[in-house]
Amino acid sequence: MGTATDGDQGAMKRRLLAAAALAWAACAWTPAHAAATLSGGTGRVDLWPEVRVLSDPAGTLSAGQAEAERDNFTVPGGAYASLGMGKDILWMRIPVVAGAGGAGQWILDLDYALLRRVDVYMTREGRVEKLATLGNSQPYDSRPLKARTNAVALDLPPGYAGDVLIRVDTPGARILAVSINRPAAFLARALAEQALQGLLGCVGLILLLYSLMQWASLRESLYLKYALLVLFNTMYSVHFFGVGELYLWTDVEWFERHMAGITALMAAATTALFVEDVLGRNLRPSLHHVLRVLAGFHAAAAVAHGLDIIDIHAVGIIMTTVGLLPGVVGVPDAWRMARRGQQIGAWLIVSWIGFFVTGAVMVGVVRGQVGANDWTLHSFQIGVTLDLLIFMRIAVLRTAELRLERERLRQSFSGYVGPAVLQEILSGRLSPEPGGEQRFVCVLFSDIRGYTTRSEGTRPADMLAFLNSYFDGVVSIVHAHGGTVICFLGDGLMVAFGAPQRLENPCEAAWRTARGMLDNLAAVNRRLGAEGHEPIEIGIGLHAGEAVVGHIGSRQRHEYAAIGDVTNVAARLEGATKEAGYRIVLSDEVAQRIESRAGLVALGAMSLKGHTPVSAHGFDPTPTGSSVAEPTRATIPAA
Repeated sequence: MGTATDGDQGAMKRRLLAAAALAWAACAWTPAHAAATLSGGTGRVDLWPEVRVLSDPAGTLSAGQAEAERDNFTVPGGAYASLGMGKDILWMRIPVVAGAGGAGQWILDLDYALLRRVDVYMTREGRVEKLATLGNSQPYDSRPLKARTNAVALDLPPGYAGDVLIRVDTPGARILAVSINRPAAFLARALAEQALQGLLGCVGLILLLYSLMQWASLRESLYLKYALLVLFNTMYSVHFFGVGELYLWTDVEWFERHMAGITALMAAATTALFVEDVLGRNLRPSLHHVLRVLAGFHAAAAVAHGLDIIDIHAVGIIMTTVGLLPGVVGVPDAWRMARRGQQIGAWLIVSWIGFFVTGAVMVGVVRGQVGANDWTLHSFQIGVTLDLLIFMRIAVLRTAELRLERERLRQSFSGYVGPAVLQEILSGRLSPEPGGEQRFVCVLFSDIRGYTTRSEGTRPADMLAFLNSYFDGVVSIVHAHGGTVICFLGDGLMVAFGAPQRLENPCEAAWRTARGMLDNLAAVNRRLGAEGHEPIEIGIGLHAGEAVVGHIGSRQRHEYAAIGDVTNVAARLEGATKEAGYRIVLSDEVAQRIESRAGLVALGAMSLKGHTPVSAHGFDPTPTGSSVAEPTRATIPAA
């Protein structure tokens, strides 16, 4: 009986001593503010409400010195769990108490992968102990937990009451979403995040492969720009959420320091190029220039960042000031398209609303103006993924538009320009403006002399067969010198040099074409003579000057044309070859621009019907007694 009583009294004394020790520890460690209390029923505790911060601009404070300054720690400014851009070293102090059931293993997690260096300490019995050095500047194998975030395990004894000290040294955004988790809760969140990143990464990969296959098969530059847009946006998210360091470029320091900046800047650059291509002719000309300048600026900034000419802090300033401009510059023109009922405009407006909202949220988080949480940290990634899906729809619609446009151009130019020029037009490298543009051109008119009289004694089918055969040779010569057949005029034709294809010297090209037509005439007449038919004669007029070139006609029926005084004069000079007695009559404007004037005969100022006199030159006199002066009847061979 006495022995049991003595045992009970001993146990009672031990409990009293333990309670006194805990009371003494509580008195010795008195938090300046409420502590994070951990209990047995808690799986995860958000620590930000208990965080206090101390700036260390010089970076000279040790952990012990920082703990000694505990009363100088202050409530963090800015938004929830985000302190914006900064370069100074920051200390975070978090009082932690292990309440009932709160002892055991916990995992401290800073859920932002791009922090450069994070040193984690905790106090035990008045001492400051270092737990780990984290951050993407550290070797991956040195991480205490092989996770995509900055995490370290804490073993808390029963009744623990102390501080967790975190030293943050990072040059970019100080997103400090800090929490403490039971291992099971930490693992569940990690797996959920991995699943989300895997899903969104697969969407990006599928869109990238699809766009590359479309580009390879269609050769549409739009799909290549879209592929780059998908690539850079996807890689930005892969890096932002720590997946790249975990699986792709582990311990490659250059990637860790530069990927965030380069992918963000290049995503902005490719957005500008994609928007410009999608809007096409619906975009005002000045905005084409603006978007190209923005693309060039962001691409140059990406190169500068990769070469360490500018740091991530400067990249952050660029992205939070002009980074959203490539996506919103074309809004007014897209709005006009939408009002006209064009689906591309409506889809662009929808995508830009999502892009602007989610982009503004992300910019706010980076600048410390919007709180960091699961939704805001993922808002931009989800918004960009939806935008990329919308952009794919836009790319498909734009491809359909381009096919219709190419078919219209093919119908307008097939047969009027050479195959090489036609391919340039269809590929978009040559752009004949639908509304017309002013160009310096040289215009050639030619016809067969005595065509009307000859046709009276010839069957229409035979006459048509002869003309088609003759024009085959002439058009080949025109195309060989870069000319564009504007129209056929019965037995004649009109050709423009310098549009839509720009030529270094349109007059020289026209002059060479005219002489080539004389060589073709000689070959045609040799064939006619061998067949027992009379030869034919032609007249050619050349004049150069400014003209408006472009499509003329209705939406249902239109053709490419050159309009201006230059066409009227060229036609009058061709008509004057009859009286002048020369196969070619060219104006002084042409003669002054050709390489050799050998064989030219000055004709002086020629009077032209309905026009003031024009100084002209003749070339290749018409033989006496030819069909120019006295057409021969019924001399066209039968088909």
